[in-house]
Amino acid sequence: MSNYLIRYREILRINLEMALLNGELSKDQLLDSQAHIWNHIYSYINSMSLKCAVELKIPDIINRHGSPMLLSELVKALGINKERTPFVYRLMRILIYSGFFLKQSVSTTPGDNDEEGGEGYLLAPYLLWILQ
Repeated sequence: MSNYLIRYREILRINLEMALLNGELSKDQLLDSQAHIWNHIYSYINSMSLKCAVELKIPDIINRHGSPMLLSELVKALGINKERTPFVYRLMRILIYSGFFLKQSVSTTPGDNDEEGGEGYLLAPYLLWILQ
């Protein structure tokens, strides 16, 4: 976290706690205020995650695959080191939470040692216009 965000977080915490102590805010209002501000501070994560996915051509790769794509298949198609799999997994979790991709159960053959639990990634329908 940058020094600016750390300083801003501390100032925000102090101001909100003072408002709570002075009776200007209830605990629920304090929680709502903090959640609202944090949502704005970290809202860039969704757009930066989508930018990263587009630059890596993840939507195109999944679309060409034609069926839900396992994480291991995606990492292999991206041509990146297998050690980077946890980072791709985190990126995909953000993109799923943001609604850009969907997760669907995939039946795997018995004996597969899938760390993914047989879940594949699909494009959300409104993401089709972003394909190249």
